[in-house]
Amino acid sequence: MLEKKIMDGSETRVESERTLKEVRNIMRTKSEKMSIEEKKSIAWIWLYNNNIENPQEVYSRISGKYLFFSKEKSRLIEIAKEILVKYGLYVAKVPRATKILNGGDFVLCVYDSEDRYKDALAKYGDDEVVHYRYWKRGG
Repeated sequence: MLEKKIMDGSETRVESERTLKEVRNIMRTKSEKMSIEEKKSIAWIWLYNNNIENPQEVYSRISGKYLFFSKEKSRLIEIAKEILVKYGLYVAKVPRATKILNGGDFVLCVYDSEDRYKDALAKYGDDEVVHYRYWKRGG
């Protein structure tokens, strides 16, 4: 069917190429999202990047975390998935709780072996909804 559209004329061909690019982008986005696995413990929702080779080795080198705070847990989960895929990090977590007592915020912890992305990640917390607290050494 694509071949027929290309043969119909240059305008249709351009449209077909654009549509094909859009389909590829959608597939890439779905693929990236599918590469993040969620596992629930008693207190946390853990997000793992399944594209990481040698996850045990990566996990053993973790020395700290980037911290984000927000009243919107769903937004923190979106940010975690994007960061894990974009920066090739392995693991993040958010509280499993549906409500925070005393009007506090949910926390997102994105783990890394060093603070190499502390400045780059600031863009995810520069609004009214999400607050970024940079890097904290330790687990």
